[in-house]
Amino acid sequence: MSVHPVSAQRLWLLVLGFGVWCSALITVYVLHSVGCTFAWSAETIRLSLGLAILAHLVLIGVAMAQLRNDACRPGARPDRLVPSLGDRVDLACGRRDDCFSPSAQHCC
Repeated sequence: MSVHPVSAQRLWLLVLGFGVWCSALITVYVLHSVGCTFAWSAETIRLSLGLAILAHLVLIGVAMAQLRNDACRPGARPDRLVPSLGDRVDLACGRRDDCFSPSAQHCC
């Protein structure tokens, strides 16, 4: 396991992730209890829970896209956590070029 230093400015990502997780958990529990209290049909409860989870997944996706774009800006430091996450996103999307190598001419 290798440890990379993370700047204090990037710790907001940890707070954001925890906040999204808490928000999703609270939203799902509130929707479920409201649905049960007001006798919503099972389909309505499932739909509302699915939409709530989907909305939070979209929020996570937007945050990851922003994270990737920040990592690909000129002057991004490859010894930070952010570029390694960007590399993982590239590999997941099937891209093989390394936008953090000195020979890379373009990124993202």
